Amino acid sequence: YTKVASCLLVDMLQPQDRLAVVEYDEEITVLWPSTPVEAPLMIKGLIRGLSPRGGTNLMGGLEAGVEQVREHLSSAGIHRVLLLSDGLANQGVTRPQAILHRVQEFRRQGITVTTLGVGLDYNEDLMQMIAKHAAGRYYYIENPAQMSRIFQQEMEFIFQTIARDVQLVYSPRGTASQEVEVIGYPAEQRDNGALEITLEDFYAGESRSMLLHLQVTADQGSLASLGDIKLSYFDLESGEEIQENVLLPVAISHDPLLVDASIDDSTTLETSLIAADAQLAEYVLMFEAGERNQALRVMGDLSEELITLSQMHDDSRIDVKMEALAIEVEQMEQVTPGTDAYRDFLKSSKQRSYFATRGEGSLHARGARDQGMQVEFLQQALADSGFYQGPIDGYFSTVVTEAVREFQKQKGLVEDGIAGPRTLQALGIY
Repeated sequence: YTKVASCLLVDMLQPQDRLAVVEYDEEITVLWPSTPVEAPLMIKGLIRGLSPRGGTNLMGGLEAGVEQVREHLSSAGIHRVLLLSDGLANQGVTRPQAILHRVQEFRRQGITVTTLGVGLDYNEDLMQMIAKHAAGRYYYIENPAQMSRIFQQEMEFIFQTIARDVQLVYSPRGTASQEVEVIGYPAEQRDNGALEITLEDFYAGESRSMLLHLQVTADQGSLASLGDIKLSYFDLESGEEIQENVLLPVAISHDPLLVDASIDDSTTLETSLIAADAQLAEYVLMFEAGERNQALRVMGDLSEELITLSQMHDDSRIDVKMEALAIEVEQMEQVTPGTDAYRDFLKSSKQRSYFATRGEGSLHARGARDQGMQVEFLQQALADSGFYQGPIDGYFSTVVTEAVREFQKQKGLVEDGIAGPRTLQALGIY
């Protein structure tokens, strides 16, 4: 499956694109050095000739791939390494802190890394950490048959990239004491107190949310601004470095009417949903560490918080989040540590949290007007179950909606035409 998907990736490239292929286990082999893709048949022949051997010198393979990219950096290019692994990093550099240091250096050099984990035996925390700090994306490939489509999506993101080297810098102002937490993105503290936040490249049509949690101590009248945010990126269309600055004014008041009037409901809701996903990610790690009862208890507390939130906001996203949380609890109660089901649960849950804490909750639910790879997986699952005969085109059309409703009816689920967590679970894709 990996070789088929890799050959498909080669077919998507143009002669002016550069490609290198690195094979790694105990040994590191540059199978094909970075060159324009003018001999795709030869490259695919080498890929098809690969066979499994020994250990996993993951960092050695990554370093070799980065070096191939580094030798041909272009001011107008996209510089990406796709790192695949099906095993634990057990050769060469294996300490997470040492790997983190090198990955951050790659990002500063303008090279991003997307990681793809195959099977149940790789370290998902390490692969997520690499992608997160190298401004790439992370994929857990649960079903090998979906691998080619996942490769294709990653290439589509690369082709549609409009901004690279994206960075946010938050600089506090004044003498007020501030504690700042960034949800879902890596952040580094500068010597001057500013917080440097690394973002992935942006592709056309994308929207992204970021949550900064601030705790501020200040007396009334002592603070006029929380600080400012500077967004910088390289615009691939214009070929220019762009910088935008936003000041964050604030007013301090003890008047409850003024405080209530200042609250933006949509922002408050999205903040609460992202924070809930961040909490869930922490509880899954607690469960993994052997604190099962404690994890289930605090997840019960989170469920109560979501119920309170639903009483304040009439929004279907809260219902979806509550449904997802209920499934997480059920799966925690059912899986036995050390089993394949246990490892699959951890990898699936962590992948959902990875995207959701970035404001990308598409793995929780899909509905009318949604489109993309996740809808294709839904269409295929409905087709395999005999409920859909239409094209696998990634569009959540009225035909797909009716197929979902019919499936929900047959399974005794709420017939709303939305592929929420319960529906996706019944289809075997949650």
